[in-house]
Amino acid sequence: MDSYLFVNRKERIKDKSQVKIRDIIPTICYREITVLWRDKLLFSFIFTSITTGLFTGYLAIYGTDLLIPESLKEYAGEFLPDMFVFLGIYIVVIYTAVFPSLNLFLNEEKTMWILRNLPLSNETIVRGKVLSLTLCFVTSLPVLAYVSLFIGLDNIVFLTWLLVFSYIAGIIVAVPLGAKYVGKKSDILLLYSVAMILFAVLGVAGNLGLTLITTRVDAFFLLGAVLIVEVFVLFLSLKLSTRILSIR
Repeated sequence: MDSYLFVNRKERIKDKSQVKIRDIIPTICYREITVLWRDKLLFSFIFTSITTGLFTGYLAIYGTDLLIPESLKEYAGEFLPDMFVFLGIYIVVIYTAVFPSLNLFLNEEKTMWILRNLPLSNETIVRGKVLSLTLCFVTSLPVLAYVSLFIGLDNIVFLTWLLVFSYIAGIIVAVPLGAKYVGKKSDILLLYSVAMILFAVLGVAGNLGLTLITTRVDAFFLLGAVLIVEVFVLFLSLKLSTRILSIR
C-alpha cells in the first residue's frame, strides 16, 4: 500500500512539473489565438491576403488598359495603379485587423462575465486580447509579397510602412468601439463607421507618405517617427478601451 501511494505521488509530481505555467497576458493571448484557429479564421486571413495581393498586383499593371477608356488614360494612367495598391492594402487591413479587433469583445456575449469575475484588471484583459492580433498581422503580410510579384520591389519599403501604419490604425479605431459594444453582435453600421474612418485616415496618411518618399531625403526617418507616434496613440487607445470596459 505504501509503495502504491508512493508511486502515485511520484506520478503527480512528475505531471505537475511538466505543466507549462504562462503569464496572464500570454494566457489570454493564447485563448484568443485558439479561437481564431478553431474557427479557421487564420487560414481565411492568409487566403484573403494572397488573393487580394494577386488581384491588386494584376490591376496595378493591367487595370488601366482594362477599365479606362483610351480617351481618359492620359488623366488617370498614373493615378490608378497607386489607387489599386492602396485599395488592396485597405481591404486586407479591414479583414485581418478591423474584424478581429471588433470581435475581441463583441463575441464575449456569454463569456465576458467569467472574465469580469476573475482576479484580473481590465487593462490586462485588453492587452492580452490585443496581443493576439500580432498573429493576424503576420497573416496579412502575403499581400506585400504577391503585389511585389507584379510591381517589383522598388516601393516595398513604402508599402510595408503603409501596411504597418494601416494595421495599427485599424486597431486604434476598432478596439475602443468593440469594448463599448461588448457582448453585442456586430452590425453593418458599426463596421461601416469604422471602415469610413479608416479609409479617410489611410487616404491622408498614404498620400503624405508617398509625398515624403518622393520629395524628402530623410523620408524614412520621418516615416519611422510617424510609426513611433502611432504606437503611442495605440497605447492611449488601449487605455481608453480599458476605461470604457470598466464603465460597462
